[in-house]
Amino acid sequence: MRKYPTPRAGRTNWIVLRITAQFPCAINCETSEKDEVVISRKGILKYRIDITGVGGHSGIHYFECKNAVAEAAHKVVALSEKSALGGITYSCNIMQGGILPNIVPDHCSVTIDVRVPRHAQQAESEKTVRQIAETGFIGGTSATVTCIGRCPPMEKNPATRALFENLLAVCRKYGLGSLAPVESAAALILATPRQSAFLPFAEWAAAANSVTQIKNTY
Repeated sequence: MRKYPTPRAGRTNWIVLRITAQFPCAINCETSEKDEVVISRKGILKYRIDITGVGGHSGIHYFECKNAVAEAAHKVVALSEKSALGGITYSCNIMQGGILPNIVPDHCSVTIDVRVPRHAQQAESEKTVRQIAETGFIGGTSATVTCIGRCPPMEKNPATRALFENLLAVCRKYGLGSLAPVESAAALILATPRQSAFLPFAEWAAAANSVTQIKNTY
């Protein structure tokens, strides 16, 4: 029996997965531009690194303290330097730490948005995040890594191309104009740790050989 995310894990995800389970394919009608169809998207992995240091008064205990925010900054730079054009990217977009201007923070958390073009790169990216999190740059600090979101990539393959050709044929048949296939650097909208069941729509469509009905559910 197929397992679905519960409403607590994301009500929209839960509803979409329940509805689409009965169809051979599904078409997400959010796209980048008019008359374009996204045939591949990067996957997304979200991590939170929690860093623990030694806090204290910034004037009296400066040299005894281990600044968690400073350690986080080193990790952010190290992760950013691992990003590659056309490959995996590591975007550190949220940093939370510190309580007062005169208190060295003993805790800081960093949220990282990782984008991967290929399924095989998911393990590679996680290894990179964990290695950098475990590396101490100023000493006296520690860090833990938590995966808080995961959505595998939709890779371009013969099945996604076949689905596009079927959709294009339907549009032309009913005089709806032409469509252009595009590859997106964005990830799928529905991104949760249990999202893998959402992805094989192109494979289901290829197995069905043709798209006979396009149904929008609002």
